Amino acid sequence: MTKVSEFSQDGGPERDAATVVATFDRLRADGQETEALALLDAACVYRLHLEAATIPDVLPAFGATAVAAALRRRDEAFIWEEHATPMTEDSATGTVHQRLDYQLRDRDTAEAYEGTGRRVFLVAGGLITRIEEFHDAPRFAAYVRYCAWLLDRREYDRRRGR
Repeated sequence: MTKVSEFSQDGGPERDAATVVATFDRLRADGQETEALALLDAACVYRLHLEAATIPDVLPAFGATAVAAALRRRDEAFIWEEHATPMTEDSATGTVHQRLDYQLRDRDTAEAYEGTGRRVFLVAGGLITRIEEFHDAPRFAAYVRYCAWLLDRREYDRRRGR
């Protein structure tokens, strides 16, 4: 179990941006939300670049608590089957880029979706100050519409006794 207190308090090399992001991701994956929250700046901003209707109540979030809640709602909307995140870091600016290769399933229809995206983290003083998440918005919106259509069709079939 990683504790945030294991980081040095002087912002030394073990608090570089890539380490902060990797620790944040690992803590969230392990269900240690309180510890992950401690790595978010109080004024952190999260922006998921998708249409608001595709994942309601997620866009955008301001403040560490709101960001943690938005990330939780995003994760609860789907069953994530795989989530690979190689990173690159610009240590001069505290910017970390992650490429996302993922598979997910809609919780109601079990329909699969494979996609790629990217996240950009901004880290300052050993804390995450901004998270920007980019996906193929039109393709993802089409997937969500398809899942909604399937649910409507299943309800129609149920009512017709099919």
